[in-house]
Amino acid sequence: MNVEKYSGEEQSSHRIGRTASGIVIGSCGCLIGGLIFVRGFFMLLDAILNRSDPGGVGYQLGGAVVMFILGAAILNWGGRRFRTVPLPDAVVMLRDKYATERRWAAKALSRAGWVPTSEDHKLDFPAASEKWDDLEALGSIGIDRICEALTVQEIFIPPLLLTLGRSKNLRSVKPLIKFLDKSKSGGWQSNVIKALKEITDKDFGDDRDAWTNWFQSEVRVDNSEPRL
Repeated sequence: MNVEKYSGEEQSSHRIGRTASGIVIGSCGCLIGGLIFVRGFFMLLDAILNRSDPGGVGYQLGGAVVMFILGAAILNWGGRRFRTVPLPDAVVMLRDKYATERRWAAKALSRAGWVPTSEDHKLDFPAASEKWDDLEALGSIGIDRICEALTVQEIFIPPLLLTLGRSKNLRSVKPLIKFLDKSKSGGWQSNVIKALKEITDKDFGDDRDAWTNWFQSEVRVDNSEPRL
């Protein structure tokens, strides 16, 4: 299916996202979440009525809060299994600011048989699916999109870095150098250094200044962006 074959009412009326297995899983999730939520309510009620045991009240209140949070989370998870959106809205969601929304849209579009045809969608779809190898196959413009993902907190970074290292594309060197310090707090600095070594055949460790000096003096990157 191709969204660009639909227009007007056809696009708006065609909804995607819900599956038979999703309905079953979602129903189970909602049931479990609802039961946990109700359990939290009764624990809260017991805590209010049982004032003779301060220690017990504190325990019950804490348990009630945990039950409410857990129940709400499972209810939300289960409810998302029933979710549907118009196909064009799912395409727009490929660029959503939240990675979870982008992943959901990409899976829904994939199940619907949607195939990207525009240049933007050919980048947005694999990026939302976090299929970094597919982006790398698009050449320099795909590498640029992978590098953009380095700033997204909700994305698991190591597979992305693995793809950049294998690509040996010098366009990714500057973004990787910028990411070097930030990656330390996430525990991925060794992965960044490995990617830089694979791309450049150089080894400056975690010395950002050394990498920067080498890049500025030795590397010339073609900024042209080929058409897809």
